[in-house]
Amino acid sequence: IWFRSHNFGTRQRLRKGIYTLLCQILNEWDLLFLIMEGSKDIGKLWMKRGQKIDVPVYFVSPEVWREAMLFAKNLKSKEAKKQAIKSARKVIVSSGLAPPRTINHNAAEAILIGLWGVKEYTKRLEII
Repeated sequence: IWFRSHNFGTRQRLRKGIYTLLCQILNEWDLLFLIMEGSKDIGKLWMKRGQKIDVPVYFVSPEVWREAMLFAKNLKSKEAKKQAIKSARKVIVSSGLAPPRTINHNAAEAILIGLWGVKEYTKRLEII
């Protein structure tokens, strides 16, 4: 539906930016969960905001989502970042969105983490 890349620069701007970003999302769509990879320290900021709006936050390790979303031979190499960019572009195009002129590996990985999260969420729904 939507993708962006943000670099807030400081922890304080990130804390404020999380709230603004979540409000933008909530104004347009239902938000069932947040999924992230990264430091638990930064994750706590997302967790706190998620709790305030009653949206669960899940953490995933890079090894878990990469194994599911990237070719195994590329998991621990510079090629993994290139593969993530190629795969993210395919996700964007197959979603009917206009592909960006450029996409960095962080944004590409975020898109793939999001797709991994949706796949995991739907697997759990099938179990219920």
